Amino acid sequence: MASWSKGARDPVSATARADTGDGKYLAVITGHGQYGYDRRWQLTTRRLITTFKSAQDQEGIAAAFSPDGKTLADNFGAQTHLYSLG
Repeated sequence: MASWSKGARDPVSATARADTGDGKYLAVITGHGQYGYDRRWQLTTRRLITTFKSAQDQEGIAAAFSPDGKTLADNFGAQTHLYSLG
């Protein structure tokens, strides 16, 4: 999907992404070592808002926001998680 450098660290590869319909938030699933992470970014400020640590030894497959942007779903292999964002 995409990769970018985090300074002196190894590049990070995104395996899935989703954005809210209003363009305010972006969720990016990345792999890092044994775990995957689902990170939510506020696009207007370019700030990392939330990080969810997801399934061990599973690749992130998909991410999606609910239509109202208040729930984030991600899928890592056989596990699907729903996160209430308020």
